[in-house]
Amino acid sequence: MTQRISTGLCRLFILSLVCTLAIAAVQAQDADFTMLEEIYTAETSDSSRLVALSADGTLATMGSADSIILWDVEASEEVRVLAEPTELGSMPRGFFNYIAFVPDGSQVVATVDNGILVWDVETGDIELESRISARRKPAVLTPDGTQVAIALNNEIVFIDIMTGEQVKTLETQPVLSAIAFTEDGTQVWTSSSRDYTIRQWDVETGEELLVIDTVETADHEFFEAAFSNNLSLAITRPKGPRHNAAHLWDLETGELLQTFAISTYSVITFNGDATQVLIGNSRSITIFDVISGEALREINLPPNAIGDLALSPDGMQVFISGFDENARLWGVTGE
Repeated sequence: MTQRISTGLCRLFILSLVCTLAIAAVQAQDADFTMLEEIYTAETSDSSRLVALSADGTLATMGSADSIILWDVEASEEVRVLAEPTELGSMPRGFFNYIAFVPDGSQVVATVDNGILVWDVETGDIELESRISARRKPAVLTPDGTQVAIALNNEIVFIDIMTGEQVKTLETQPVLSAIAFTEDGTQVWTSSSRDYTIRQWDVETGEELLVIDTVETADHEFFEAAFSNNLSLAITRPKGPRHNAAHLWDLETGELLQTFAISTYSVITFNGDATQVLIGNSRSITIFDVISGEALREINLPPNAIGDLALSPDGMQVFISGFDENARLWGVTGE
């Protein structure tokens, strides 16, 4: 049975949510992002707009229009380029929409406009090319790293990364903007740019478990959504004429908790215990307090310094890939 929460009536129902999102093998610490300090800035061979970290935090991948750079985080140096324009095999190249390491760090998985690519990290060889229309579609690895889930129309399609075969589908609301799995992979959260809802699903049965109507921001379309590691909070970022705000939602009550002022281009992540949220545009990062909504600190960087950012598994460092052909590592000090 679906439980539906309207934001106007959200205080009438509280769901006890105890699941967590497995994004790392190391438990994230409760880092204070206001104490971030620069560790290094290092040149890369290409600009990048996507970044992912391995589960142990030692490697990063940075994706641009037609290449993926494998990066040694501690040594601050490039290991190899996993893909170049001439190395995409039989599949016509396209923009990378999603990149991630499998949990054991042995492979990198990416979606491009017209398919899925899988590389062996040690050799840099492409192990899989699977054609599927994935242009600008949200995608995420399942927690066990065996399948990539891609939002297509009003369903999530599960693709086996070893064979490229479609394993299953899950019918959802239309035009998904984000997907997040619980740690055991039995449930998934989605957000939609079409009907302004955030929903929870049972992966095995396809049953819709919970609906949050974001009616207070229904005049905006979701551009994207970000979920906290413990799946207690979500931020939706709208587009359109009033696209200078991000909205923080309580996934237990459906309540709109805060509205943060942001730039037209932003990347978003939470700290380990979801007490702070870090929101960046192309040249600055602002740290907000989740409870008060107060801007605690702003970090200014050079123009085009931020294409994407990723939190280290222990929650103590932020890795930044840039449009300016630089990689940056910032760490929390004075804890």
